Amino acid sequence: MTIKHQTIFSDEKYQIRTLAAPDALKLHAAVRASVAELSTWMPWCTESYGLSDSEQYLSRCTSNLRDNVTYDFGVFDATTEGMLGAVAITGIRRGENCANIGYWTRSDATGRGIATQAVRAAAVFGFQKLGLTRLEILAHPGNLSSRRVAEKLGGWFEGYARNRIVFRGEPRAAVVYSLIPEDIRG
Repeated sequence: MTIKHQTIFSDEKYQIRTLAAPDALKLHAAVRASVAELSTWMPWCTESYGLSDSEQYLSRCTSNLRDNVTYDFGVFDATTEGMLGAVAITGIRRGENCANIGYWTRSDATGRGIATQAVRAAAVFGFQKLGLTRLEILAHPGNLSSRRVAEKLGGWFEGYARNRIVFRGEPRAAVVYSLIPEDIRG
């Protein structure tokens, strides 16, 4: 199955769609506006993050989409078309019908339910279009915002996993939440 560039959610507030090369400036602006907060949790986000980083990432998004290995979506303001965040389905394990889902919201757009809406849309896409039966959310234990999103969606807290993620070359513990199709239907 080949997935083309597409919108997975749209209303009067937000549009959630696959990312592509023309989004480089919007992505760069969103990350630069959020470096202080994002760099705490996202290893790719550093003070030196530049436009070329956005361009390289978007090139990988296009390749990954073409190869059906990772699905990266941007969350955009429906009125201004500015980028508000992102959500991605990664680490797909087809034999297990399982994948990871990660997300972030631009710092000046937090607290509006954007991440919750984005994860819900991506989860529906993963379950309905990709045939997945389980999505895992991995977060640093102290990342309370990400944990709240998982909990709002009905994610099942499965515990702490030692050395589950690598953050800037160092193994770290993570909290693990799972979503299954029944969690999203409600």
